[in-house]
Amino acid sequence: MNHQKVEATPRGLIVAAALGLTACTYGSIEDEKEGSSEGSFSGALIDARLSADVYTWSCQDPDTQEMYQGAFGQKIKLEYAPGGIEALELPGVGECVAGLNMSPDDAGPNAIDIPGVAFDPQWESDVDDGTLTKRSIGFYYGDAFPNVRTCQSTDEVMAGGVTLVDAGSLTDATTPAPNDAPTVEFSTAGTSIEFGDTVSMEWGSHLWGEVFVQVRREKERVAWESVTCNVTGLGGFTVDEMVWDMMDERVQVDQNNLYVGFQTVDRQTVSGSDVQVVTRAIAVAVVED
Repeated sequence: MNHQKVEATPRGLIVAAALGLTACTYGSIEDEKEGSSEGSFSGALIDARLSADVYTWSCQDPDTQEMYQGAFGQKIKLEYAPGGIEALELPGVGECVAGLNMSPDDAGPNAIDIPGVAFDPQWESDVDDGTLTKRSIGFYYGDAFPNVRTCQSTDEVMAGGVTLVDAGSLTDATTPAPNDAPTVEFSTAGTSIEFGDTVSMEWGSHLWGEVFVQVRREKERVAWESVTCNVTGLGGFTVDEMVWDMMDERVQVDQNNLYVGFQTVDRQTVSGSDVQVVTRAIAVAVVED
């Protein structure tokens, strides 16, 4: 097996493998791997990407005792590299891929700074606003809702989506409005995940366009291995040996993380630029201290 360090920021994620998923309520992988090759973003080339991610954890209503997903973090990223960014696409429904970086922390080798923008780009939603700090050429980042571990809903944190209001030629780019995050139940109950553990998860009905499950193995918050599965249309999934077999237990990491991501992806033309816009609610199985 080939191994490659994948540079990525929190909760983000190379060898591609097509695996079969059962069509029942659980998305357990059952078929054997059919093959592997190095993989990456597979979409068309675009000019920029604006993404807004809300991270969620399990909360309980004190009155009804019902469980729901509350928001404990929100991160916004802007990448700019005209004609040099590959559009984010999940593998086919029912397939898993190793090394797909769902959350880049740079704009790639073709990055340039947004022309005429000598300041930090500004953003706003219906409920908040802020600044994106330049991290590297063509890459801007905002920790819009730091890890405060509240039980606010995604709509309370990011209503209406995120709009760039002062970002040069990318002004007015807007991420899709978030839907309610469905309740996600993990069999881990918030404890650590060891390599090879079988972990089941279930989620309720929702209005998001796509759903993915990602196992991400991190060392010092950098992903060294990951597997991402497209589980759109399913109501649950089981991470078992078929997923772990796509990674190497000998790779030493600090933590094995597991996420269920609900996302809506769109494309916009903003002042002539082809911009991919992404909104995600990402349920976290293991909440770090």
